[in-house]
Amino acid sequence: MFNQKGFSKIAIIIIVVLAVIAGFSYFKYPELYKKKNNEINLKDYSLAKYPIAQSPIYRNDKNCDINKTYNPLIEDLRLVKNEGEVIIPSLLQLISGSYNLKLSCSPKEGYYVDRFSLGVFSVPTDGKYLYLYFGGLYETGIYRLDLSNSSVKKLSFTDSIKIDKQYDSESNSYDRNYELLSDGKRLIKWNTSSIFLANLETDSIKALYIAPQNQWLVYRFGGDISEEEYLNYDIKIDGNKIIVGLYDKTKTQEGKPIVISQDGA
Repeated sequence: MFNQKGFSKIAIIIIVVLAVIAGFSYFKYPELYKKKNNEINLKDYSLAKYPIAQSPIYRNDKNCDINKTYNPLIEDLRLVKNEGEVIIPSLLQLISGSYNLKLSCSPKEGYYVDRFSLGVFSVPTDGKYLYLYFGGLYETGIYRLDLSNSSVKKLSFTDSIKIDKQYDSESNSYDRNYELLSDGKRLIKWNTSSIFLANLETDSIKALYIAPQNQWLVYRFGGDISEEEYLNYDIKIDGNKIIVGLYDKTKTQEGKPIVISQDGA
């Protein structure tokens, strides 16, 4: 039989061994010690595209032959976890249902599917949100997908600033009027006279720069200046610096006065 002193030594040894094992497993497998309700790893999730003809929105619609009417360039997205488990089968269905948009494959009924586009806007480096771009006649903007409860919310600041692309005829390409920062949660956005910093995670925006009177950020326009698609900007993001090109709002580069007609041309 062990005496009390010998038993105490054995107990101490056992406690030390268990503590070493626990410490080793904590550093080797830290995921085992995380709380399940906070355990969100963006790397576990992915967004998979598939043809709109396979979307559950239209699968059970007997009056809609989507294979004959849909634009093959229009796609739906599903949210997948660990490359296998489907969490949300249709993000198009989730957004349209959340905002009471009745989608239809007929241009005479509801919101015609050919007039909508859905894509990935940003996948941050950490957090619990993914961001989607949803474009159409109504409710166009950036949507925040909450991975903790599979809910979606339109970011309110996208109603006040337009996230868009402009066509540059000289380079035969499209220029964005925004730049997403490396963390995937913030973006620099500009219009004809101002530059903003928007935070996707907090759904907030603040002005960083406003052009002086009679100057703007547009270096060329090829049509109606009220339409973003005709405007080209001179904005460059270099690390944490924003390089702004300022231009006279009343004169061309040749010094001739800019005349704007009543219809904005």
